[in-house]
Amino acid sequence: EQLYEEDMNHKAQAATCILKLSMEPQNIGILADETLDRLLPVFSREMNQSTGKSSHSFSIAIACCMLCFSFYKTLHKQMADHNCGKCMLQTVDWSQKKFQTLLEDQDRATSQDERARIRVKIVRHCKLVNVCLLALMNLADDFKTENKMVNRGLCRMLTNMLDREECEELVVTVLAFVKKLVIMEQCKNACIDLRSVLLEHC
Repeated sequence: EQLYEEDMNHKAQAATCILKLSMEPQNIGILADETLDRLLPVFSREMNQSTGKSSHSFSIAIACCMLCFSFYKTLHKQMADHNCGKCMLQTVDWSQKKFQTLLEDQDRATSQDERARIRVKIVRHCKLVNVCLLALMNLADDFKTENKMVNRGLCRMLTNMLDREECEELVVTVLAFVKKLVIMEQCKNACIDLRSVLLEHC
C-alpha cells in the first residue's frame, strides 16, 4: 500500500522491501502467483511517471526488482503484458539527455565540492541505466523481442553509451548487449552503424 502513497520516502521503503523479497528465489513463486500482476503495473507506471523526478533510491529499487524478475523466463510474459521492457527502455532513452546535462554541469562547476557532487550523481545515474540494460538483456530472449527493442532505438542508445568512461561497469554491459545484437540476422541493417562504432572503440 505504501507504493500508492504520495510520500517518496514511503514509496522507496516499500520498493526496497519488495526487492529484498525478490532477491530470494524461494519467494519468486509466491510473488508470481499472488502479487506480481498487481505489482508490475504499479512499477511500470511509477517508473514512467517518476523518471527524472523521483528519488534515486526509489528508481533503482524498482529497476532492481524488475532485474530480479527478468532472470525467470516464466515471468517474461507477465512483464511484457505490463510493458516493463518498454518503460525500462524509455528510462534508458531519457538517460541520454540527463547524462549530457550532468556532464555540462560538471564542466561549468566552479569548485571541487560541486564537481564531486555532480560526479556522485553521474555514478548513480549510470547505475540505474546499467540495471535497466541488464534487465532488458534478460528479456530479449527471442528475435521478436530483440527486434522490437532495436526498432525503438536501442542501437542508437547503446552507441551513445560506449564512451562513458565514468562507469566501466555500464560500458561492459553495453558491450555485452552489443555482442548479443550484432549476431542477430533480423537486426542486421539496424546494427550496421553499431558495428562501425564498436570497431572504433576496439
